[in-house]
Amino acid sequence: MSGAWVHRFPDLRSRLPWLPLATLPTPVEAWPSEEFPGRLFVKRDDLTSPLYGGNKVRKFEYLLAAAREREARALVTLGGFGTNQGLALALHGRAGGFAVEVSLAPQPITATVGANLRGLVAAGASLRFARTGLGSLWGAWRAVRARRAAGERPYYIPAGASTPLSTLAYVAAALELAEQVEQGLLPVPDRIFVAAGTCGTAAGLVAGCKLARLATRVTAVRAYHPILANRGTIVRLARRAVALLRSLDPGMPDIPIAAGDFDLLTGFLGPGYGVPTPAALRAVAWAAPRLGLETTYTGKALAACLACCAAAGAGPVLFWNTYNSAVFPQAPNLDALPRSLRRALTDL
Repeated sequence: MSGAWVHRFPDLRSRLPWLPLATLPTPVEAWPSEEFPGRLFVKRDDLTSPLYGGNKVRKFEYLLAAAREREARALVTLGGFGTNQGLALALHGRAGGFAVEVSLAPQPITATVGANLRGLVAAGASLRFARTGLGSLWGAWRAVRARRAAGERPYYIPAGASTPLSTLAYVAAALELAEQVEQGLLPVPDRIFVAAGTCGTAAGLVAGCKLARLATRVTAVRAYHPILANRGTIVRLARRAVALLRSLDPGMPDIPIAAGDFDLLTGFLGPGYGVPTPAALRAVAWAAPRLGLETTYTGKALAACLACCAAAGAGPVLFWNTYNSAVFPQAPNLDALPRSLRRALTDL
């Protein structure tokens, strides 16, 4: 279990479902730049696992443990064609002995999306293809129903793996950050910039910073449709995570969460989910000598970080990288994909 939990709340060790998947703590790096007037630091959650990193690995430590407690043998989830969550689940789930089924919805086909699709095929995930986001939700429900009819006990993981239980992963991550501040690895950040899709990561950081008494303001950068990436989602997930903690450990302080406790930036999404923006492309290129990002989530979050902080001359500021940097297998044979997708990948 995360050292942050053990050090601060040892009673949680025996009360929280947990599997060791992540390599923690992830490093913090200073990124000096003449173009950036403040002090910029990066939290390297791309290094959560050499199998496949990114923010989902922390969440899976709790969700896969809960699946085992329920004696599930199959995991069902959904996402866009280039879903990082689906790929992470396919790799970590298979390593844990689970079958994995992913229901996929259309999104713009970028090089990153193509690589993830090839990774999903290579990882042996069962794939369903829908024409819309709602269709992928229907496909996931059908997958769960079919597996139940076959006598299995599938465990459903929603889009973004954002649940009250998985949100605890980023409450613990904020406590981990507080320990790194105490160790002198970085000063207390004025702000944390993080991509907001289904908002579990941002919600956990909001609650965790308050629990750790860090005077740090979380700035969530919308990277998904407002129906999910909104202020209400962050508040609701943060509050439910705190309630879950208090149900497990009555000695846990009651942390009030309000809509004014964090920022939500909405101007960096661009035309829609997964559509690269000029600002995201510039941010990805700016980071490339040090770190590989992508244009769906982390490029937009870093673009917001650079724009806001360069204008204000603020600092110290922390960019929380949620993308994976581990190399994963790529399937050479794409016969498992629909013809239209095969053509799109060939055209990349």
